[in-house]
Amino acid sequence: MKKFEVLVINVASDNARRISMSERLRQRNIDFRFVRAIEAKNITNSEPRFLTSTAQAVWQSHLKCLLMAAEFSTPTLILEDDAILSFDEAKVKTLVALMNSERIDFIQLGFLDINLAGRFSIKLRNLYSYFTRNSFLPSLFLIFGFKEVGRASSQSWRKKLPNDFVVNDVRFGAHCYLVSPEFAKKMLSLNSPAFLPADDFFVALSRAKSFKMIRLKKSYSAQDDSPSAFSSRFLLK
Repeated sequence: MKKFEVLVINVASDNARRISMSERLRQRNIDFRFVRAIEAKNITNSEPRFLTSTAQAVWQSHLKCLLMAAEFSTPTLILEDDAILSFDEAKVKTLVALMNSERIDFIQLGFLDINLAGRFSIKLRNLYSYFTRNSFLPSLFLIFGFKEVGRASSQSWRKKLPNDFVVNDVRFGAHCYLVSPEFAKKMLSLNSPAFLPADDFFVALSRAKSFKMIRLKKSYSAQDDSPSAFSSRFLLK
């Protein structure tokens, strides 16, 4: 039985990205299948719209993958076709084994550090993760309004996670993430009609703490320098 599935979102007309992504995944010994992306030209005004056509199309493309992932019996790695991978099949198998044993819903392998403030925020959160994982100095953090350190003391599952797992802190970048079948199924009725772009949605959902959502301390997937389809994401200018 397969340990995991891999779906790659790709616009049908973008053969160059398809070739590049195929080569990257073969070099990493990762089997995959392409999923035809929903394009902005396919978006109609048949339901209320809160996003630009491009942002709506990207979300619906991810939703298409989540619909497929919900039907699989194993976790699914969902990729956008500009993802550059710094991991191989063995790394994914290790993460999938942890997803299954600890009932983790979502693992973000790749995220963006857009600017200096973002990079600083990630490093600060990585440090904070050490305190929450070990329930260290909860009273001190509570004085400053940080309740998660104290809450974590009753969450024994946190202590079973590797040190490079950061809980409840998904970052921008929806180009490389793992989902469990159960999580994927629950996503199908959320963000409908879509009012958040794909990466904003996962960021917000991780903050809600309704699911076991993890990111790695270090991003294992960047994005290549091919032109982005995004010019704007929201309708208000």
